[in-house]
Amino acid sequence: MKPLNILFLFLYITLSGTKADTGYQALLQWKESLAQTSSLNTWSLDDNHTIPCNWWGVTCSPMGNILQLVLRNAVINGTLHKLNMSSLYTLTRLDLSSNFLHGPIPPTISALSNLRFLDLGNNKFDGVIPPELGSLSELLDLRLYNNSLVGPIPFQISKLQKVQYFDLGDNHLENPDYSRLSVMQSVVHLSLYRNNLTLEFPLVILKFANLTYLDLSENQSTGSIPDLSATNLIHLKHLNLSYNNFNGKIPASLRNLSWLRDLRMGSNNFCDGIPDFLGSISELERLELFANPLGGSLPSSLGQLQALRHINLHGVRIKSTIPEELSLAGNKLSGEIPTWIGRKMPFLAVLRLRSNSFHGEISSQLAQLKFLHVLDLSENKLAGNIPQALGSMVSMSKNNQLQSTRDFDIYNYFWKMSRYHHSSNFGILIKWKGNDSNIPLKSGFVTTIDLASNHLSGIIPKETTNLSSLVVLNLANNSIGGSITDMIGNMKQLESLDLSMNRLTGTIPLSLGSLNFLEWLNLSYNNLSGTIPMSPQLQTLDDPSIYAGNLGLCGFPLGQICSNSETVDSDNYGPHNEKLGFHFWVLLDSSILGFVLGFWVFFGVVALIKSWRFRYLILPFY
Repeated sequence: MKPLNILFLFLYITLSGTKADTGYQALLQWKESLAQTSSLNTWSLDDNHTIPCNWWGVTCSPMGNILQLVLRNAVINGTLHKLNMSSLYTLTRLDLSSNFLHGPIPPTISALSNLRFLDLGNNKFDGVIPPELGSLSELLDLRLYNNSLVGPIPFQISKLQKVQYFDLGDNHLENPDYSRLSVMQSVVHLSLYRNNLTLEFPLVILKFANLTYLDLSENQSTGSIPDLSATNLIHLKHLNLSYNNFNGKIPASLRNLSWLRDLRMGSNNFCDGIPDFLGSISELERLELFANPLGGSLPSSLGQLQALRHINLHGVRIKSTIPEELSLAGNKLSGEIPTWIGRKMPFLAVLRLRSNSFHGEISSQLAQLKFLHVLDLSENKLAGNIPQALGSMVSMSKNNQLQSTRDFDIYNYFWKMSRYHHSSNFGILIKWKGNDSNIPLKSGFVTTIDLASNHLSGIIPKETTNLSSLVVLNLANNSIGGSITDMIGNMKQLESLDLSMNRLTGTIPLSLGSLNFLEWLNLSYNNLSGTIPMSPQLQTLDDPSIYAGNLGLCGFPLGQICSNSETVDSDNYGPHNEKLGFHFWVLLDSSILGFVLGFWVFFGVVALIKSWRFRYLILPFY
């Protein structure tokens, strides 16, 4: 290599190193201003950490320039006042999300001219969004969600023509000057939820041609939804307008959004009924229209939504007699539960029809819902027997783990919905241990069957005990008779069991004591009798009201002492051991009976026949 080239290379490396050193010094200066820095212990220039590119959260280029600073969940506390942005102009990614940073976002952030990803979300930043952010022309991803930012959204940020992901949700932001907003053609994800936006639906958004996700929920927006038929929102998959003051009809132009999967318009003032065309949005997986004064009847076209996994029509004031229509909780629906649900909605994971006026019998077709994890038909007027076929529901009869690809898809869907719902506690409302509870879907489904408060009769089918992953079983307040099957011990995952206020007879099976996860039990107000089984698990359920109203019961925790003081330890006495014990006593009784009969037959013959008397009774003694 020529000497001149070597000189140029030396000068380039030297200058680059000087700029890099400036960046490192800026980080150290910022660290000194922070109140909590335990996660930044590697940020030091002592002998152990002489290479700043090895600092935690820092990524460098081959030339030593700082390219990325990622300190997500670093438990750092402080402001950005002492962070010299101009010394970090080589940054392409800055992620300080989920910390305890506060104060305003400094206007000097515009010095990060190469920035492509900026996430300051889930902190305590306050003040206004600096208009200078609009000069970060290379930005692709902007996230300022869950802070305390105030004031109008600066129209200057619409100059970010490369931004694809745009999230300003959960702040206190106000309306921008919509007349000065530029069309942001590149935006795919736009989230402005939980702010102080008023006025009508912003028409400029209708020109965002690549938008797939739009969330304007939890604001104070008013007026009707504009006609979407002439818009560019053909790629929209998620639309959330819930918790606003929108009114008028649900626009018929929604039918043109053929890719729509998630439609949420709950808690507004929409009226004039549920439109029939909703059944033609074939990709729809989630539909929420709750808390709107819609009125009218429920269109049967909703039965065409074969991809539908969640629907919430709670409190929409619909009235209908529906021999073949879909329905949900908290309305005034009547008629029989349609049998086509099991055939046309095979991927349903949750079916809640509680608190209506359905009558007739429970269809065995529901057993075809092989991915069903929650079945809630409580508080209706259903009659007849519990179908034996329910004992064959696949997702309830295997271990509560995601064993199939489809199970994983369904759980992943609900996990995404919890993220979309802005809550890690997103879940399903079920009757849990005697109370209505919203059970979060953080780690899986709480597999549930709730048929309480109907007019069901017959017996509890033994096939029900095949549902080995069932966690909650509630059959309370019916007219179910017969005995509690000995095979109930097979339901090893049961945590909540309510059979109260029925007509059950006989004894409490010993196998009930083998349910090691049972935390809530109610057998009150039946006709049960005999000794309450003893086991370590049942002894933890020491509330006498569990067994109240069964005059023939005795033993712990009731005050009634059993006449037979012998109690049976049922901890290791499951249904199989009960069968073994039964067979043992049958064998023993048979053996004794056989011996007695054989003894008297033999000696009777000997007494009658002289030659036998001599041979078998007299001769042996000589």
